[in-house]
Amino acid sequence: MSIERLNPTELKALELILNKGKRTYDDISNELGITPRHLRRIRDKQDFKDALKDSVISTSAESMPAITKSLEKKAMAGDVNAMKLYFQIQGVTLERREVKSTVENVSENKQKTNEELEADIQELQQLINESKFNSFFTGDKAK
Repeated sequence: MSIERLNPTELKALELILNKGKRTYDDISNELGITPRHLRRIRDKQDFKDALKDSVISTSAESMPAITKSLEKKAMAGDVNAMKLYFQIQGVTLERREVKSTVENVSENKQKTNEELEADIQELQQLINESKFNSFFTGDKAK
C-alpha cells in the first residue's frame, strides 16, 4: 500500500487534507511548518495521490450501505432518476430496442389473411409496450 511509503510529514499532510474542511492549502502548509510549494510537491507525488485515493475509497465504502438504502427509498417512492441509478449500481441494464418502419410498394405486398393481420398487430403492440417499459427505466421518450 502506498501509505506505507509516506514520511511523517506526508502522513500528517494526508490527514489534514482528508479533514480539510474550510482550510486552504496555505493553512495546511502553515500548520505543517512547510511552504505551500513543498505541500504542492507532496501532493504531486504518486504515492501520496494513491494513498489519498485509497483513503477516500475506504471512507466511501463505509457509507455505501446507507447511501444505497437512501437511494432505494427514493426509487420506491417513485423517483425515476433514483430508479435508474439504483439499477445501474446493481448492474442491471435494460436492452434498448428501436422500432424501424419501412415503406414498401403496395403492389408488391401480398394479400394477408385476417389471422396474419392480427398477428402483425399483436407484434406491433408488444414492441410498443416494450418501448414504453424501457423508456420508463432509461428516461428516454418511447419511439
